[in-house]
Amino acid sequence: ICYWVLVFLSFGFLWLLARWIPSLYITLNCTPSRLDVATRICAKGHYKELTPVLQETNEFLSVQGSTKYFVWRYQVWRWYTFVEDLSYCSQYRPISYPFNRPVSQFCSELDITSYEEHQRQRESLRHIYGPNLISIPLPGPLQLLLDEVLHPFYMFQLFSVVLWYVEVYATYATAIIIISVTGAVIGVLQTRKNLINLKKLAEYECNVELYDLATKTQKTISSKNLVPGDIIAVQEGLIMPCDVILLQGKCVVNESMLTGESVPVVKSPADTDDKGIFTPSKSAHAKYTLYGGTEVLQTKTLDKPEVLGMVFQSGFSTTKGQLVRSILYPKPLNMKFYRDSFYFILFLFLLSSCAGFLLMIIRFIKVGVPWYEIIVRGLDLYTIAIPPALPIALTIGTVFSVDRLKKKSISCIAPSRVNLAGLVETFCFDKTGTLTEDGLDVKSVRPSLGNPAIFTPECPDISSLASPELMKVLTSCHSLALLG
Repeated sequence: ICYWVLVFLSFGFLWLLARWIPSLYITLNCTPSRLDVATRICAKGHYKELTPVLQETNEFLSVQGSTKYFVWRYQVWRWYTFVEDLSYCSQYRPISYPFNRPVSQFCSELDITSYEEHQRQRESLRHIYGPNLISIPLPGPLQLLLDEVLHPFYMFQLFSVVLWYVEVYATYATAIIIISVTGAVIGVLQTRKNLINLKKLAEYECNVELYDLATKTQKTISSKNLVPGDIIAVQEGLIMPCDVILLQGKCVVNESMLTGESVPVVKSPADTDDKGIFTPSKSAHAKYTLYGGTEVLQTKTLDKPEVLGMVFQSGFSTTKGQLVRSILYPKPLNMKFYRDSFYFILFLFLLSSCAGFLLMIIRFIKVGVPWYEIIVRGLDLYTIAIPPALPIALTIGTVFSVDRLKKKSISCIAPSRVNLAGLVETFCFDKTGTLTEDGLDVKSVRPSLGNPAIFTPECPDISSLASPELMKVLTSCHSLALLG
């Protein structure tokens, strides 16, 4: 209540200041407390993302020990009473399935007893995990516009325009308003369009074959209805809608969507002798894992007639979901450009205050200028020292840059990063296949001969190579995988 009283007494300036400096809002509204009694959670360094703690309402999870939860960046974190509070991990744990089971235990999921137990809990699991969708809520145009115009630059511009109208300097003030509104609207439309494109890319839904272990039959359902623990039949051409651990059969997967590597990857069923805790990010366990967003190119049955896998992550908890979250919430950049811009404006403000405003007051008092005129002219000095058109120039320049990128099929949901990209002078890549297409065509060969060795002219016809040793190297530097 005291905070809102101060906001009212400051005519809203404190609210703006707390919006620009989120740590100030937290200092005025929150008191540090132990994690087990906290009513709001703020991740270190992410002061804009103050998240309320909600009481657990799911009966199934309450029995499992969950008492409360919070949602941070589309991921649910629940407080488990009976879970050990580790030095590197609190009793808040993200909703993931499972987080402490060895690989060998997954192999028992094809047992009829485990399957029937999962079927009894399936409805509860749907409430726990929700739909298997990476759904990105779109902020409304008004919200995006407010986020744009409540920037300190725009607030100073508003102050300047009001002052100019008071001075009956309406023509220039009106021109600044028109240009500012146009630039802000164009920026908002561009950002919203890019968010819509990302939403279409992230939200993927398809039909999958849910496998019934009791009747040995398959049932076609929508992928959004999958929950962790479901057994699905893996088929050729399927783009995985979630993260799956392969339990039966083998397959070849194209993971270029996630890793950029165009070389197909062979996946094998989970090893019954592997007692290690299942960690998909480990290279040893990645060979069992079919990641969401990857494409199954080929399947191979072994001793059983089907290729089966078990869903273990869905929605934003999948590897693809984590990738989307990293796009929506990139690491903050403390760009020297912005820091120096604020330092420059601060210097101009101090210069106009000390060298200009004070001297002008003394001079105007001596000549008998009214106080109203002194205040207006003094404030006008700030609008001269600090260029009000600066945010317009920055916004328009960024909008044109984003538009040029769009013509090259490059999407940008954070226009401020364009300035960072403009600082890059040289790109270094270790290969070209990752950037261009899923394949590699040999144009020619340039043999190295002599001592010291020098490159000879290009040889487009491999059969005409004069060096048999080079021919042997070219014919053997390939890898083949026999499936089955």
